[in-house]
Amino acid sequence: MKSVHSLKMDEKHNQTIGMLNDENHPTRTKVVDHRPGLRKCCSCFFSPLCNNLLLTLTIAGVFLGLLLGFLCRLSKPSAETVMILSFPGDILMRMLKMLILPLITSSLITGLAVLDPKSSGKLGIYALTYYFCTTILAAILGIILVQVIRPGERGNKAQVRSELLGEDPKADQITTLDAIFDLFR
Repeated sequence: MKSVHSLKMDEKHNQTIGMLNDENHPTRTKVVDHRPGLRKCCSCFFSPLCNNLLLTLTIAGVFLGLLLGFLCRLSKPSAETVMILSFPGDILMRMLKMLILPLITSSLITGLAVLDPKSSGKLGIYALTYYFCTTILAAILGIILVQVIRPGERGNKAQVRSELLGEDPKADQITTLDAIFDLFR
């Protein structure tokens, strides 16, 4: 079997250097690029993005969401359109709230189950004390902030008072869309 060194140019003007056997089938090829600066620059930029694809897509999604939010605000959508667009986000937030407490509890139990009994007793008491203290502090902070900020009280106080007493005529009107969304909430 005779081998002959060959030098070819492909369609992208890169040299292909390889060994050819008698049947002219390449056994080894090496591509030599005449533009190493451009390829090196592109690979330095795109390689970390491709290696961290989930992070890249998450950040791109956040910026895309911000851009779409600002563009939608400029169009001044109706209350019904806002309700339709906010429904998936409302469902997501409810699912995350539903997930937090079991996740924290199971992670505490799993972490304590891995440790040996002597250290896990002392560490378990510290972990539960820390968990309950931070939960109590979060509840107190939430109550204080609600009393100071009073969310939902932006409008006229008479209107807010009438809404609290149930005198608002719009509160009694339930649309078909509200009923359908309430099936999933």
